[in-house]
Amino acid sequence: MNIKVFILSALLAATIFGQNAYSGVADEHGKKGVITGAPLGLLSKFRVKGEFALAKWFSTGAQLSYYYGIYPGFQLAPFARFYLGSVAPEGFYLQPFFGYYNHKSPALDYTDIDGNPVTDGKFNISGIGYGGALGYQFLIGEKKSFVIDLNIGFKSYNINNDYDISGLIWYTTGPGSFFASTFQIGYAF
Repeated sequence: MNIKVFILSALLAATIFGQNAYSGVADEHGKKGVITGAPLGLLSKFRVKGEFALAKWFSTGAQLSYYYGIYPGFQLAPFARFYLGSVAPEGFYLQPFFGYYNHKSPALDYTDIDGNPVTDGKFNISGIGYGGALGYQFLIGEKKSFVIDLNIGFKSYNINNDYDISGLIWYTTGPGSFFASTFQIGYAF
C-alpha cells in the first residue's frame, strides 16, 4: 500500500472516530476542537494544525506543513496528545507523533551515496518518521476561544533517496530539522 494512501486513510478514520466520540467530550468551557497556525514559520512554511478532544485527558489531530523556498514540499504529522492534570484541549501535554514528508531539493548542495556531486537539478526527498513534544496550550479570552500553543520537541525522519543530505539549513531550520518546537495561535470551538 502506498504510504500516502495509508496516512490519508488513517487520518480519515481518526477524523470519523473523533467526530463520533467528540459529541460527549468538552472542557469546562465547552471547547472540543482547536485549529491553529504558526505565524513565525511563515518565512519558510505554512503550517496548520487541527485537534479534537476524544476523552477528558486525550486528543488527537494532525499538523500539515507546506514548505516553500529552498525545499518546497509538505509534511503531514498525525499526533496524539495526553493532557496531564487538565482537560483537553487546554493545559500541559505530552505529544507523540509520526509523519510523512515529501520535498524537492536543489541538487547543487548534495552528493550521491558514492560521493559524486549531483548537478542534474532538483530531486525528491521523502520518508517517514516520528517525534515527540512537551507543551502547553492556553485558551484565552472571555469565551476561551483564542488559542496559544507552545511546545518544544524533536523529530527524526528517515530519508528515502540516494543522496547524502548535508545542508545546514535542512537540519536546523528546514524540513529535516531535528527540532520540532512550535508557537501557534488559533481558535477553539
